[in-house]
Amino acid sequence: MTAFSSAWFSDVINPDGDGPLVIALPYAGGSGRAFRPLHRHLDGDSVLALVDLPGHGPRMSEPCLRDADDVVTELLDALAELPTERIVLLGYSMGGWLAYEAAARLADAGTPPMGLIVCGTRAPQSGIGHPSVTMRPPGREFLREAVEMGLAAPEMLEVPGMVELFAEPLHADFSVVQSYRHRPRPPLSVPTCVVGFDADWLVPEPSLRAWGEVCTDPLQSRVKGSHLALHEDETAFGAAVAAGMAHIQAVRPAPSVTASRPSPATDRAVPEDVTAVGLVALTARRTPDAPAVVERDRVVYTYEELLKLSAQVAGLLHEHRIEPGHHVAFIGRRRPESVVAILGTALAGAAFVPVSDQWPLERTAYVLRSTEVRCLLGFAEDLALFEQLTAVCPELTDIVLLDVPTERPPQPRHASPPAEQAPAGSDFRAIADHVMAEEPGTVLQIGLGRGDLLKLVAPRLDLFTAVDADEGAVRTAAAWAEEQGVFADLVVGDPERLDELLSTTVDVAVVPPAPSPALLRALATVVRPGGAVLLPGPLPHGPDHAWAIEPPAPGRQTGLLRRTDLPPDTTERSAGRVHTRWHLARQPDSPPPVPATSGDVAYVIYTSGSTGRPKGVAVSNSALVNTLSASADRFAVRADDTLLQVTSFCFDLSIFDVFGVLSAGGALRIAGDTELAEPRVLAQVLLDEEITVWNSAPSMFAWLLPFLTDRDAPHRQQKSLRLMLLAGDWIPISMPDETREVFPEVRIVNLGGATETAIWSCFYEIGTVDPQWPSIPYGLPLKGSHYYILDDRRQPTAPGEVGQIYTAGESLALGYHGDPAQTARSFVPDPFRPGRRMYASGDRGRWRADGQMQLLGRIDHQVKVRGYRVELEEIEAVMAGARDVRSAVVVTCDRDGNRTLAGFYTCRGAGTSGTEMRELLASRLPPYMIPSHLGRLDALPLTPNGKVDRAALAQLVTEADPTTFPGGHR
Repeated sequence: MTAFSSAWFSDVINPDGDGPLVIALPYAGGSGRAFRPLHRHLDGDSVLALVDLPGHGPRMSEPCLRDADDVVTELLDALAELPTERIVLLGYSMGGWLAYEAAARLADAGTPPMGLIVCGTRAPQSGIGHPSVTMRPPGREFLREAVEMGLAAPEMLEVPGMVELFAEPLHADFSVVQSYRHRPRPPLSVPTCVVGFDADWLVPEPSLRAWGEVCTDPLQSRVKGSHLALHEDETAFGAAVAAGMAHIQAVRPAPSVTASRPSPATDRAVPEDVTAVGLVALTARRTPDAPAVVERDRVVYTYEELLKLSAQVAGLLHEHRIEPGHHVAFIGRRRPESVVAILGTALAGAAFVPVSDQWPLERTAYVLRSTEVRCLLGFAEDLALFEQLTAVCPELTDIVLLDVPTERPPQPRHASPPAEQAPAGSDFRAIADHVMAEEPGTVLQIGLGRGDLLKLVAPRLDLFTAVDADEGAVRTAAAWAEEQGVFADLVVGDPERLDELLSTTVDVAVVPPAPSPALLRALATVVRPGGAVLLPGPLPHGPDHAWAIEPPAPGRQTGLLRRTDLPPDTTERSAGRVHTRWHLARQPDSPPPVPATSGDVAYVIYTSGSTGRPKGVAVSNSALVNTLSASADRFAVRADDTLLQVTSFCFDLSIFDVFGVLSAGGALRIAGDTELAEPRVLAQVLLDEEITVWNSAPSMFAWLLPFLTDRDAPHRQQKSLRLMLLAGDWIPISMPDETREVFPEVRIVNLGGATETAIWSCFYEIGTVDPQWPSIPYGLPLKGSHYYILDDRRQPTAPGEVGQIYTAGESLALGYHGDPAQTARSFVPDPFRPGRRMYASGDRGRWRADGQMQLLGRIDHQVKVRGYRVELEEIEAVMAGARDVRSAVVVTCDRDGNRTLAGFYTCRGAGTSGTEMRELLASRLPPYMIPSHLGRLDALPLTPNGKVDRAALAQLVTEADPTTFPGGHR
């Protein structure tokens, strides 16, 4: 695909925006990347399109062999679908010839561009092109002929080293236009800026002045430096180009209303054959050396390296016959290789499914089983998890270790499960009940944990045995057993060597979730026939004939394996194929041809479900590309941007981070686990590094805000952060103004929509905030999306009336994977566009008088307390309006059988005391809406997705002593 592809212009430049489209043509053989610094000098509404000339290569040694007529024709073909009244052609060096010729042809066709900027080139009425000159190797004779033709200044012949410095560049420039001939024409009626250089032998002063004879409304601008001023003095050159843009906008004639280009219908925002990964691949081919993924002090991957490694992942998947319609899961660790996993899966045409290493095993197994995942992309530390998953997921056969360079993988590290996976005290009591229901005399536990099960059942047994690799856990448990006079045999060792560690048989064994095949074989040697193995979590898939499976009884989560009289299977069973970077390196560097279509599934993101099972939202390629295109149309990420990636890869905001940034040519700076664990450290990254874009839930940024603005924080302003995208939760009213105290030039956008609408589907750009607003407006639909606010009969509401928000258009997900019933309940027929669907969001809202949407909260957040219906968001809005309050959240909780309200808030500085908050609530709300519990916190707890963890707040109330509740109020 060439640099002038019309698909690239229409999809990346977004022709339906409002600002000027600056099409930048470099010198012959040069790269459009040289224009990147101009971004910061142009008006914020301008879009700079960097074009590499066809056939460009190393300029000093490989001349371009394309004719000017062909280049201009191809450029005009690419511009055919764009509104020319918004196009400014920017030509540098010999690119100026191309820009002038393109502008002249557009004017001849009756569609002149908005303007023309030419830099460092000669007046177009001069003759050019001489085959005898351009066919010979460049040297002094070539330079002398160029001077005699009037194509270079005579002074060049007298300067030592000039031949070596300029002969080859001149030769390359001339070869681009070797077939061009001046065509006499009347003056070009296009507003023009001509940029010349103080010390430029290539552009003699008469040539610079000659532009006045062929262009109307010319502006002459001088720049310090030589012909290479773009590289030598970017500020001076950028100021000249910015002045030219201002001149063009000031003198251009006002467009006629009748002649203006109509906006295309929003139902089809992007072409059918475009995919998000295709846009990233296109960017990688245009700018292979640009940084794609960076760390604090180094480039992790250039675009070329990222595309190569992703293509190798796609090749391996293709080799194992994974293609469109299949799903590939990856462990979403905060590492650059997670980006490779996403892009590699997409290049293979399959749908990527992110899972977290922090999820309970049962959730991960459910996701993999429901999507029939055959291949899991992960890391060396995931090998133990892989062994557990292969025992319970019948389809899972392959794992790719993205961080292992050797052919043979390391031995798996059997780490303890995350703390949140350990059963709570009530769960251990339930397990103890199941153990004692077997009426055992001897019990074996694999992994002691904190000793909860030991304390509950050991006093009631003849013998309690346990095997644990953690010597500290065994020592602690043995001390307790000795103190209590309990007979226990506690052993330090590898559980898979039970036959060597134990000399007795047991009646019941309690094991961690998803035991490996090796552990099951070892258990078969120590559990007596008829004995039981209790399994919390998913049951293993197809254990050998030594075990009979007894599924959990109704209301129980613990499964059971019953030991048969048959001997265990002693044959080694494969846990699946393991691939490493060594295997990837043997795959082709380019992705395999994949017939992926816009209707294929791009990804499946799992969210919490009301049934207790997670819901897999399946999003198509076309819906994702629609969101990317619409987002770029409104708040485009640029090639010189760096985004600090802070969102979990299991949250759909991260999908914009990857595809939105990389399709635009920007860079990803992935925040590490240690940085995300401490808000002060993450805030320092924002202050110290050149981060230009932020994308997260509002509560994530609110977590950092005290370390950016409080009195003990560094008192300085930063101009690097220019774009802040906030989505997924409420934005505190005070946050925008506080943020601009630190980042005065930041553009803050509130984005709305659900996972079911391909990341987001509406926006509101936050300017001045009225403190009396109940909330930041929800905004207007993005291109390709439609919004309705409907009453209970699904009829439109009048402005100001409350109804449910429905989303329609191209951003809708395909539905819930494997759940057609839930899909039908949530994706209902669109009554206003027959044959189309709309998504019932479950959000309440209304149209404001100015045409913007206002979000009023969730339907399921309208709760009944003491017989009254209560809107939690209404209480939160009052609390958020208190003095120096940063954020406020109200949750419901059950205590002593009664449903109550609890309010939590964070403050800036001294803030509002609990007494003052209660007085404010009493003055604004009826008594039944005042929370029984009020707590002021240093920070609100967050979920892994960066949203407020409401469940954790409710647990604070149910587990706390009323006299020590945060804030000291009841």
